[in-house]
This record gives sequence, structure tokens and C-alpha cells, in this order.
Amino acid sequence: MTSKFSDPNSLFAAIADGPISSEELLHMSLSGCTHEEARAHFKERARVRKAADAIEGQPLETWPAFDVRWDLDQRSFYRVYDGANPDQVNADELVLIPDVSLAAIDAALTPHWHRTAEEVWTVGSPDKAARAIVHWHEGGRMTPPLIIPTSDGRLTIGGGNHRLAVARAKGTALLPVLVKEDQETRVRDILQFQ
Repeated sequence: MTSKFSDPNSLFAAIADGPISSEELLHMSLSGCTHEEARAHFKERARVRKAADAIEGQPLETWPAFDVRWDLDQRSFYRVYDGANPDQVNADELVLIPDVSLAAIDAALTPHWHRTAEEVWTVGSPDKAARAIVHWHEGGRMTPPLIIPTSDGRLTIGGGNHRLAVARAKGTALLPVLVKEDQETRVRDILQFQ
């Protein structure tokens, strides 16, 4: 199959061309990609997973060299939510605040959301943290974390906790953050950032 399927018959034809895994089939049905594209997608994921496995759990001094680089393109903001598609997130509702002090974020985070540099591998998903390292090591950029205010004047991480943990471990002092447009004033007040 060389074109994207647009109806059940196209999908059945792709299956008949098999072999096709259930993961490939699901990816095809959700993204509308071809079988070849789905196969390439999972081959790339396997490559990254293997590279991440070699890093996972390792001390900072053994991590491959990388710079923490952020993707500031509004069209990429949907990636703040792991696994989201562009049509699931209204990027116009997200505002970028550049050059926020990580120390100010850490001071305002609720205890549940605060991760020290030493907790990269022990809190959350070590696989996600390792994949972030691989992505940055290979020159990629990542969407900034999403910061959300709580009712008691603290902050939580709405997306990008693993990215933030890796950036913290790497010694990042300033970073951009995303906030929901209707929460920008509250977040700026909490961070004392004008």
C-alpha cells in the first residue's frame, strides 16, 4: 500500500498486504498513515528505546553530551501533552513565557510535583526521562513544560515533568514555560515574573 487509506476497504487492503502488527494497525487507523509509514514509525521508536535503555539509570556524568533546546514553535505546543495530536490541543490557548527562573518554579511547585536532580530515575517514568536525553543528544528540540496554578497559590506541572527533570539535572537556570492563556496572570504573579 503506497497511499493513505480513506475508507474501510483501503484499510482491509493494507491488512491483506500484511504481515501487520496490531500496533501498526492502530497507528494507521489513528494517524491515517500508510503501512510503510507505520512500520518506519515503530522501527524509529525501537531505535530510540534501545538508545534510551543504555542511558536509563546512569549517573549524570555518564550521560551523552547534549544541550537543552526548546521548541518555541506554536505549532508544536500540542506536544506538551505526551501522545496528543495537533487537532486535540488548541495551541492558541497556550502562552509562552520565556526565560523563567527554574529556581522560582521550584520554589512555587507543590511538594508532589517538585523533583530534585537526583530523582530523574526514581520518580515518574525513567524511560521518558531517558528518551528526552536521547532526543536532545540527537539535536532535537522539546516543547517547554506546561505550568498550572493551584487554588492555594502554588504551581503544578501540567505536561513536561520529565523534560523539566532532565533540564534541572543538567543545570538549566532559565527556561521557557507554557501556560494556559486564562491562567497567565496568576502564574506570573506566583512566579513574581512580569
